[in-house]
Amino acid sequence: MRGCLALWMLLVGSCASPSPVAVPVTVMGDGEDGVVLGHAVHLGSSVDGLRYAGQDSDWPAFRRAGRGDYASVLVEEPDFQLEQWVAVPVPGGERVTGIVVQSEEGVDVVTIDIEAGGAAPSGVCLLRLSRRKCQIAIVLRDQGRGREQTLTVLSGS
Repeated sequence: MRGCLALWMLLVGSCASPSPVAVPVTVMGDGEDGVVLGHAVHLGSSVDGLRYAGQDSDWPAFRRAGRGDYASVLVEEPDFQLEQWVAVPVPGGERVTGIVVQSEEGVDVVTIDIEAGGAAPSGVCLLRLSRRKCQIAIVLRDQGRGREQTLTVLSGS
């Protein structure tokens, strides 16, 4: 009986949505505290390209883009006067190793570091960012391969 119960729990657990994975955030320099209000990496999730929500009218489509995988961590009604949200797709076979926040020439730069992770599924790095007076650039960087790509630059408010 216990064996059947253990097998059932294993099967149910394996069908559940994956839990978000936290990665370290490193703040470089001065004046960049408070750029990233929250973050999580959701493996097995996918979005079609980078998604952004910066006002109330963006929110329903942003929530739907997560296909339910990360919708559970989203707040019901974000305060877009104070925050904005970005969902960054992470390619399959790559894993997020950390997030670095720094300022370069008056722009806050949020760099998502990735590296080859073997058979890692695709994923989404969900960022909750503060509203800033300066621009915020979102960069995807693979230092091992020497690749860096600016995904978007959010205008300051």
